[in-house]
Amino acid sequence: MADYDVGVVGLTTPAPSAPLAQCRPVVSVRNNGLHDAIVSGYIRIYSAGWLVYESEAYSDTIGPGETRPCSAVAYWTPETEGTYMVQGYFSTPLDQIEPNNNLWPTSIIISGAEPPPPTPVPLHASQHESGGEDEMSIEDLPGRAADQQRPINHASNHQVAGIDPVNVTNMPGILAEAQIPKAHAGSHKVGGSDILDVLGLPNVTALELVARKGANNGYCPLDSAGVVPQVNIMRGTEEPPDDRQALLKTQVWGYPIPHAHATSHGLNGSDPLITALNATGATITVNAGTGETTIATITVPAAWMNASLGVILNTAGRLTSIVSPGEVLRLKIKQAAATLVTHDVDVNKASVAPASIHAYIAAVDPTSVKAFLEFMADSDAVQHLGTHVATTAIASGISAAETTFSITAEFPSGGLSHQLLIDMSHSFNTGQQS
Repeated sequence: MADYDVGVVGLTTPAPSAPLAQCRPVVSVRNNGLHDAIVSGYIRIYSAGWLVYESEAYSDTIGPGETRPCSAVAYWTPETEGTYMVQGYFSTPLDQIEPNNNLWPTSIIISGAEPPPPTPVPLHASQHESGGEDEMSIEDLPGRAADQQRPINHASNHQVAGIDPVNVTNMPGILAEAQIPKAHAGSHKVGGSDILDVLGLPNVTALELVARKGANNGYCPLDSAGVVPQVNIMRGTEEPPDDRQALLKTQVWGYPIPHAHATSHGLNGSDPLITALNATGATITVNAGTGETTIATITVPAAWMNASLGVILNTAGRLTSIVSPGEVLRLKIKQAAATLVTHDVDVNKASVAPASIHAYIAAVDPTSVKAFLEFMADSDAVQHLGTHVATTAIASGISAAETTFSITAEFPSGGLSHQLLIDMSHSFNTGQQS
């Protein structure tokens, strides 16, 4: 099969025997190729060897395998009756097969004029009217009748079980006869689509809504504040209770007995009273010039940070110092990585006497914390270290969540032999609500 090829099938118009009348010559052409084609060519008509008609001819787009007409541009009107010969040529661009492009000479015979029109049909409307011998039925006939029609009785079609029952759902208006409503009590209940408002019913005060209020075997009233009056709670002849009593399950006033809940006040309880972080007995060494060393840690529960009266925690440590004159002992209280307060203690002369460190942290409200440091001497021999030397600072923005505080010590200067020894076996951390 060629990519591009069209071939003549034959002459379509005029027919082999045609009347003496005007026509447009048409040739049938087939697309034998693999691609769409548009055919063009010419048609010639001869009479007794003389050329009497010639016209160009064209087709629309012809798909592969389709046969379509190729029509002449001009019309042809035979001059006389007789025999004529029609010939033509038709092709498409890139046509690959030439012989099938020719309309070989084809004879046609033109005879007489066009046949006369048929005899008019006589008037016979009465045959199609009601009662006529060919009565017309307009049932299922589309369109609109000229006159208004009267429908036949068909009420049964719209009744229950009819072929076209009427659905009155959401139909406006009032039905001719009273209807029995479907069961719909659920729609009037709480949560239904048509909740019944009992307050809007007539004579509502005489209904159960209030008739049994405050009555024996009825239900309890409410006062102006929406609270059950005390007279409806108390039973018997008890004296009015004091503010330490409660209404017990026995329906009498008395002193309630709390459930056992000691664990809630313990170290890891939900409502701790005292948290004790006892020392491990280890000795912490703070060397000179080595940076801060944590000597105690205090974890404050979230509930304490929100306590209305605040929280007071304290930690203390016993010191054994090997120090030289001119050294500085620096103490800090930190909340996470932030320093709340710093306290420096200058050493005026060599001393190995013990002393104490006290650190307090008080949360006065959820956003403010006071930190307090104190370095206290234990004997007259170390008065030069400072007695009751204190520093206080307020830090804002403390988280209301569980917070960890730390107490650190540092020797910023001094030799390798200089150390601060803290005997943790005597230290303690406690925390309690104040």
